[in-house]
Amino acid sequence: MEEVVEAHARLEPATTLPAPLTEPLSELWALERTTGYPGYAHDLEWWPSIMPSHREVLAAHLLEYLPTSGDTEVLAALVHGEGPLGAATAGVIAVGMGHERRRQRAAAGDALITLAARGQLPAADLGAAVASLLQAGLLKLNRVTAVLEEVVMAGAHAEVWSVLAAALPPILPRQGHRPAPGLGDLLAVAVRAATLSGASADLEGLAELAARKGGSRVVEQARSLAQVVASGGSGG
Repeated sequence: MEEVVEAHARLEPATTLPAPLTEPLSELWALERTTGYPGYAHDLEWWPSIMPSHREVLAAHLLEYLPTSGDTEVLAALVHGEGPLGAATAGVIAVGMGHERRRQRAAAGDALITLAARGQLPAADLGAAVASLLQAGLLKLNRVTAVLEEVVMAGAHAEVWSVLAAALPPILPRQGHRPAPGLGDLLAVAVRAATLSGASADLEGLAELAARKGGSRVVEQARSLAQVVASGGSGG
């Protein structure tokens, strides 16, 4: 019988424990001991009400359960709270972006738009989370692309570019490697976001990809993106 191992994540929240706290409250800052199996819980939507001012701590708890529960509606309550944000919050949003159902992915997109509007999006962390999950085979690129495209259309193009500036370098194919399926569409979103935001950047691996022979969608979009970020968004 083939052994199936489901990947899941645990992140200790990188926040300072308020002091002094009684023992029942202090336990909220520590994740339960792992059993080696992904967690599962029903009705995650009420969880943010427990710690409305400590979003990153709550996100660290959610990260273990959200991949199996799929209850991405919790993200709305999470991002409307207070407190610092970081890798755990980015992780749960990335998980939501990769959900198989469009409605659940839309909830992640709405959360992203809310944080962008509030100037609170942990863009670099989100880009890193997306790249890591894609490399691990835990996200489908077309789902992520669709969410980011909708966020660009909502006006958060600068934030999407910041996410992609962090996500693209690890996932761009190096010499001798084939691009991931759907990468051309993601690069097209990056071109639009970079153009609208006037971005200028030197992304590792982009020039190499743009210099490849041929006229595939991936190569054509890589060339377009290289031109845009070299000219500060003007594309010429």
